[in-house]
Amino acid sequence: MKAHRTLGRCCNLVLIFGLASGFFCVPQVSRAQAQTRVNDRDMAAMMRNLHQDANSFRPPFDHAVHRSTIRHTSQERDARSLSKTFDKETEKLLHHFKKDRNGEAEFCTVSDTAAQIDHVVDTVELGPKVRTQWQKIRTELHQIAVAYGFPDRFHD
Repeated sequence: MKAHRTLGRCCNLVLIFGLASGFFCVPQVSRAQAQTRVNDRDMAAMMRNLHQDANSFRPPFDHAVHRSTIRHTSQERDARSLSKTFDKETEKLLHHFKKDRNGEAEFCTVSDTAAQIDHVVDTVELGPKVRTQWQKIRTELHQIAVAYGFPDRFHD
């Protein structure tokens, strides 16, 4: 009977200690999450930057593709179409985020199109200007992917 009471007290102490440590750990976790979370205003700014850079990337990309080894082929048409689609998708992403404060589905679409453009940039010689601009866009895509908690395709 005495061993049963001692065991009960030990279990109660373990339970109390577990609850107490849980209360101290929870605020620290939420503080850490708050430091890494991106607020809506910053997210909108990142999406605006992405759209502006996608818009300014399109003319040099299209010109470089037109002068590349894939000129006058269906690959050229596809690449130019991709840059146009990417520009429109980033605009749609920004507008949807401003409206609903959510753009996860749109970002997935943007990310898929960006992966296709990434393949073109990697396999066709388009010049240093296009590569530099694309690297900037990749960095912006990385930042947004991290903010959404998505797997990142664009971080080197």
